[in-house]
Amino acid sequence: DEVTLPCYISPKQSAVAMEIRWFKETDCICVYRNGQVKKEQGYVGRVSLFTHKLEEGNVSLMLKYFQKSGNFGVYRCEVTCGDEKVETSVYFSKGNLYK
Repeated sequence: DEVTLPCYISPKQSAVAMEIRWFKETDCICVYRNGQVKKEQGYVGRVSLFTHKLEEGNVSLMLKYFQKSGNFGVYRCEVTCGDEKVETSVYFSKGNLYK
């Protein structure tokens, strides 16, 4: 099973040159920087970014194999461009998403 944790740049602009970090609670699980995606060891093969959609401002995270209750909780997307940082949280609970 998989679920998309939605996150978009608004107003719409390319995120290719930005730094994107996804956190589960306080743990950083995925980082995009300088065209490279790095994943926390426990999340390799389980999380991915839509890198082909970064140009459209889509910085959403795909979470796979989420059926275990340990995957539920607060996920936070943090986007940095120069000195400016914006973040948003997505609450994932038993198949439901809340922003």
